[in-house]
Amino acid sequence: MPNDPGARRRDRSRPARLITVVRISAELGRSYATPGIRRDAAAIPRYWLLQLWYDDPLPDAGHRPFAVRYIEELKGIHWSVSLTRIKTDICLGRHREVIAELEELTRQRPNEGEVWMLRAIALYRSDRIPEAVEVCQLAIAAREGKGIEARRLQDLQHAILTETAPVRGPLGWLTAKKR
Repeated sequence: MPNDPGARRRDRSRPARLITVVRISAELGRSYATPGIRRDAAAIPRYWLLQLWYDDPLPDAGHRPFAVRYIEELKGIHWSVSLTRIKTDICLGRHREVIAELEELTRQRPNEGEVWMLRAIALYRSDRIPEAVEVCQLAIAAREGKGIEARRLQDLQHAILTETAPVRGPLGWLTAKKR
């Protein structure tokens, strides 16, 4: 019904609802890093909230100039939440479950060094060390071929080869700065 004010209100609330869903997901993902938070309690809502994501957040307005920046913001938030979820899964020992997803993400976003690193870590923690080393080599070659520094990937590859990388627990060791 074109004159139904409720229909118009529902249409306007959908983007706000999506941002709320993505922001709540981000907060729940961060709660995994907080000591004392029961991980199982936060896992259910986080997965449920990520399932509410739409690939096309504004299907009727996406081509309009006012919506382009808004859609990019939503996609950026979703990307951040997705990486947080993957990191959380790896930290909690569910590294085998995210390997296929990380393989797909490296195909979709080959320039994202962090995705390559997460894939190598998940493979390493799944006792697939030769594959983890190969992933590091591919990522290093791709980044150096574009003139981008690959020091963190090289450090990760060295940790995998010497088997000094932790096989479980948080990923903080990876991002810690060396003195």
